[in-house]
Amino acid sequence: MLYPYDLIVRNFDQFQQCILDDDQKKRIWQTRFDHNMKWFIGRGHLPRMITEFACRIWTDCQYRLYFDHIDKQLMNGKFRLVYFPYIEFRARRYLIILQILLNSSFFVLHVIAFPIMCLLFAQYYRGLAEQFHMNRWYNKIWFAIEVITLTDAVYTSVECGLLGAGMELIIGAFHYFLINKWNPSLKSIRIQMNAINTSQRRRCQMNRELSKIHRDHGRLSKIYRKAFSEAWGSILLVYLMISIPMNVSIILLLRSGILETFEYMSGFVGIVVHTIITMVLIVPMCFEVETLHQTKKDLPAIVPNIRHIRLKLKYDDWYGRLIHGPKYGPVIATLGSITYKMALEECISLSGYSL
Repeated sequence: MLYPYDLIVRNFDQFQQCILDDDQKKRIWQTRFDHNMKWFIGRGHLPRMITEFACRIWTDCQYRLYFDHIDKQLMNGKFRLVYFPYIEFRARRYLIILQILLNSSFFVLHVIAFPIMCLLFAQYYRGLAEQFHMNRWYNKIWFAIEVITLTDAVYTSVECGLLGAGMELIIGAFHYFLINKWNPSLKSIRIQMNAINTSQRRRCQMNRELSKIHRDHGRLSKIYRKAFSEAWGSILLVYLMISIPMNVSIILLLRSGILETFEYMSGFVGIVVHTIITMVLIVPMCFEVETLHQTKKDLPAIVPNIRHIRLKLKYDDWYGRLIHGPKYGPVIATLGSITYKMALEECISLSGYSL
């Protein structure tokens, strides 16, 4: 769990420790406000009050999104991440913004989903009690216990799915920013490798740069594979242990033909929710696999133009895995790496079987 902890917890704590004092924050905000005010006045003819109000809102948004209240020099100098200490401030800022958005969305989903689940279970057991005439007090107690247990199981399943998806999105976004920094360098290397008049000195510089990208890509893949085995192993285990038996039970109940319309709709909603949570958990993994293979766009033109046999052999495995496979990223038993095609096939098969 060290890698997710480094990107999520330590990164957030370091931002909290680099907050400027109130005087500096007011001065920075006022400077940005004055600059924006000149821009608003030069491009609009609205009344002064409306212009100032709009400028204040725009300045507040910029102030929060660009993290002007953070001491960037202190952050880049003293507070660094463990695994990637030289990552730029912008990537770390995006991680914090994504983390805040995910936390807010998860809170809203929990507030909305919990009453709906309670209502569905209550209506279902109410109809079941009326059908079998189970109106005695001890039957109601057992019904209440079962409702609470199933609601907690569904809530835990949803929580595990959203937690895993959130962690995957944060780490996938970080890898996306990191790999996007390599793409311009790879493109430049590809263009200059194809050029005839490239000097030997420049070729040596490009070989060193390519070697650094190769080393960082391999390190990134190993770290992610280790984080996947440590962080998502327990999450996936809990999610599968709870959700799959419930999903199978609901499917068998739907196929029994003894349910009424409302009960059938309740079971169908459960199938849909399970499918959505499963896809939300799998799609970020697919995004991670695609992100790790972004460097393959320029490699087919770079590797054949390398003159040294030793370097060609060095990049042979990297080149082969990116172009032909097996793919980098999480692997599920004999199914191979998790891709968008695999996720789509699973969604179609699950939906088709339930219907």
